Amino acid sequence: DARAWPDAGTVAVAPVDASAPTTSSASSACAAPCTGTLGGAVVTAVSDAIRRTRRCYDLELTRALTFEAHVRIQLTVGRDGSVCGAGFERPTGRPAFDACVKTVLEATHVPPPTGGCVEVQNVVHFVPQP
Repeated sequence: DARAWPDAGTVAVAPVDASAPTTSSASSACAAPCTGTLGGAVVTAVSDAIRRTRRCYDLELTRALTFEAHVRIQLTVGRDGSVCGAGFERPTGRPAFDACVKTVLEATHVPPPTGGCVEVQNVVHFVPQP
């Protein structure tokens, strides 16, 4: 029962796309164009960071028991492994949730990508348990 278990949601993370880099970025650690490549350790670390956004979803379920979101998360990893930009392709309409996810992702540090900064997009499904 979702009312008794507000943390009963799941976060399904699609495999991180480690294909061709994109060409835009936001800060000096992410000087444009971002032409680095993702190695296995970076992919694993980014996936783990996205899974940590579950706490944001659990919190949002305490406010809205049926909240679910299917979002494309975008993040930029600097050449030093810091996340220098994070957010959604489109906001979910839940500002507190969106801000929480952004905060969790931007606090992440991953192994430095090879050859400079990289941009990652990943589809994530936040859904309550039945």
